[in-house]
Amino acid sequence: MNTRIFHSLILAAASFFIFSTNLSAADQSEATSQSIFDFLKANAIGEAQLELNLDTLVANKNSDASIPATFRFKHGKKQTSEISAKVNVRGRYRRRLCELPPLKLRFDKSELKAMGLNKHAGYKLVTHCTDDLASAEYLLREYLAYELYQSLSPYSLRAHLIKLSYINSATGKKTTNYAIMVEDTDEMAERLNGEVCDNCYGLPTEGFDANNLHIHALFQYMIGNTDWSLEMNKNVKLLRLNENGLHVVVPYDFDFSGFVNAPYAVPDSKYSVKSVRERVWLGHNPDPEKWENAKVVFQSKKKELSQKIFRCKGINGEAKLEMSNYIESFYADLSSFFPGSVTVTAP
Repeated sequence: MNTRIFHSLILAAASFFIFSTNLSAADQSEATSQSIFDFLKANAIGEAQLELNLDTLVANKNSDASIPATFRFKHGKKQTSEISAKVNVRGRYRRRLCELPPLKLRFDKSELKAMGLNKHAGYKLVTHCTDDLASAEYLLREYLAYELYQSLSPYSLRAHLIKLSYINSATGKKTTNYAIMVEDTDEMAERLNGEVCDNCYGLPTEGFDANNLHIHALFQYMIGNTDWSLEMNKNVKLLRLNENGLHVVVPYDFDFSGFVNAPYAVPDSKYSVKSVRERVWLGHNPDPEKWENAKVVFQSKKKELSQKIFRCKGINGEAKLEMSNYIESFYADLSSFFPGSVTVTAP
C-alpha cells in the first residue's frame, strides 16, 4: 500500500474515533441533563407502577419513616424500567383523613445515574384520597390548577399526571388511580436559575418581583384558594432569582381551593365565609400599574385557561362546565375589581 494513502487512512480513522468519542460525551452530557421527571413527560409516559408494603405505610401514616419501594414504567418498544425508591407520607390534613395519604418519592440516585438521568430524585406524589371515581375527579381538578398556573407564570412547578398502579407487596393486591407527580423543588430552582429560600419568613414587598407577586395573588383569588401564606411559607416556595436577587412565589397544593372543591375542604375560620367557593383576597395592596399589567395577562390567557379545562380527560362534561363557570365568575368582575387588604366575594 502507498505510504501516503496508509497515513491518510490512519488519520481518518483517528479523526473518526475522536469524533465518535466527542459525540458520545455530548450525548451523555445531554442525557444527564434530563431528570426522571423530564423523561416521563418527554416520552408521554402516562402509566406506572409503585410496589411497596401498603399495609406498613398506612399503619404508620402518622410517621415520617421511609419504606422501600419500586417504581416501574414502560417506554420505547415495550421496554420496562424500574427504579428503587424510598417512600414516606407527607402533609398534615390529608394524612389523617385519606385512605391513601400524599407521598414523597425519593429515587435511588445511583440507579438514576445508571439510566443516564441526573441527580434530581425527590418528588411529591399527590394521591387519590379515597378509592372511588369522585376522588379521582378531585385529583384531576387539582392537576388542572397546576396547569392553569403554568399558563399564567413561568415561575411554576411542573406537574405530570399518571395513572398509577399501587401493588401491595404484603398481599399482592393492585389498585389503580390517577396521581400527580410534582417537579423536584431543586430541579425547578435550577431550571429557573434561582435558589429556594426555605427560611424566608416575612420578607418585605420590595424583595419580590412585583409582576410575579400580583399574578400569583390574583391566581389564588381566581381559584378561590386561601390555604397559603407568604409570611409563613405555607404551600408556596420562595425562589431567589440569581439574575436580580428578587424573590418569586411558586405555589403548590390547591386541594382546599373552590376550584377543586374537594368534599373535605373547609373554609378558614379566620375569614367570614361559609364555603371554600367564596373568594377571599389575601394579596398585598396592589400597585395600580402592576395590577393593571396582571389583569392584562389574565385577560390574554382567558381562552387558553378555558381550553385546558374542557380538554382535560377523565372529567365529565357537567363538572367541566361547573369549573368553567367558576372561572368565568372571576372574569366577570375582573375589569372593575381593585382589592383592599381583604376582600370577600361569592361566585
